[in-house]
Amino acid sequence: MTTSKRQDQILDAFVRIVAKHGINRTNMRDIAQEVGCSVGTIYNEFENKEALIDGLFRRTLEEIDRVLTDLAASGQTSPEMRLRHFMLGYVRVLNVKMRQDRSFTEFVNEARHFRHIGLKSMDFGNTVRAKVIQRIVDILEQGISQGVFCVENVPLTARLFKEAFTRYLIPFCTLERELEDVLQDAEAMFNFLIKAIKVLPDCKNEYLA
Repeated sequence: MTTSKRQDQILDAFVRIVAKHGINRTNMRDIAQEVGCSVGTIYNEFENKEALIDGLFRRTLEEIDRVLTDLAASGQTSPEMRLRHFMLGYVRVLNVKMRQDRSFTEFVNEARHFRHIGLKSMDFGNTVRAKVIQRIVDILEQGISQGVFCVENVPLTARLFKEAFTRYLIPFCTLERELEDVLQDAEAMFNFLIKAIKVLPDCKNEYLA
C-alpha cells in the first residue's frame, strides 16, 4: 500500500469515528484499532491529531462545496425557484448532517472551545459563509437580468438572505426540534423574504438598496 493510500485509509477511519463520537473523544488508539494498525503507523503518516483534523476540515469543505454547487445548479428553473431550492436545500442538508455527524456539529457549535480545533472552526465557518453568499449573488444576478428580482445592492441582499437563515443552522436552536418543523420555519422565512426582492411596478426595494 502506498503512503497516499495509507493516509486515505487512516483519514477514512478518523472520519467514521468522529462522526459517531466527536473529535475530542477520539484518540490515536481508537483510530489505530479502527484501521487495524499500530499507533506508530498513524504517526508515520500524520504528525499529530491536528493534522488529522486538517484533513477532516478539507474533506468537509469539499463535501459542502459539492452540495452547494448542486443546489445552485440553474437548469431550466426560474430564478425564484432556484433561490428557493438553494436556500431550503442548504438548510435541509446541514440539518441532516448535524444530526448524523457529531464532528460537524462540533464545527458549527462553538467549536473554538474544543481543544484540538481552535480557530480552525472560525475559518471553516467563514469559508462556508463566503461560498453560500457567492451562490446567492449568482442567483440574484440571474433574476435581475431576467427582470424577476429588483435589487440595487446585490452583495448586501445576498448577505441578508444568508443571515436570515442562520437560526436554522445552529445546533442548539435546531437539534431539539423535528427536522420538518425546522424546514417549515425556513420555508416561511423564505416566503417572507422573497416578497422584498420580487419586481414591483416601480421597482423600488428601498430597504435592500
